Amino acid sequence: MDAKRSFLASAWLPLISWIIFGVLFLVLYKSLGLVAPTDISNGTIADLFSKYSLYVGFILGFVIMLLTYVLYLIKSFLPKLGFMTPLFFLLGQVPFLYLAYNLRYLEPRYTDIARGLISYVSAPFWWSSLSFVALSLLWLILSFFKKSA
Repeated sequence: MDAKRSFLASAWLPLISWIIFGVLFLVLYKSLGLVAPTDISNGTIADLFSKYSLYVGFILGFVIMLLTYVLYLIKSFLPKLGFMTPLFFLLGQVPFLYLAYNLRYLEPRYTDIARGLISYVSAPFWWSSLSFVALSLLWLILSFFKKSA
């Protein structure tokens, strides 16, 4: 018989991480003191971003959760090793860290939508993704030192 699985190895983790990612994004959005950009010429786009961009973290977290569940499905066909769950959780986070990095530091401000994304979404998305990748990496490293029963 298998030993009881921990919460971190369960299928609940991506679901709970979706909520945590959204809340972390929301807290960072409020605490970073984002200033409304003056270079958005379309008032409708500026109004939409100023009202609804704080909820983008829940949408991004949902997409991260879906990707993580797909990776967990792939993991279910592989040998059961102690580091597989943290590895696949990390693999679900890394593409979004790359996306956040590109949005924050490399994306040109050509259109009003790009200006809105960069101004309102990029900073909390970057810090939320960086936090999740750092915790996932720490979990992966610690899983190598875990004693097997």
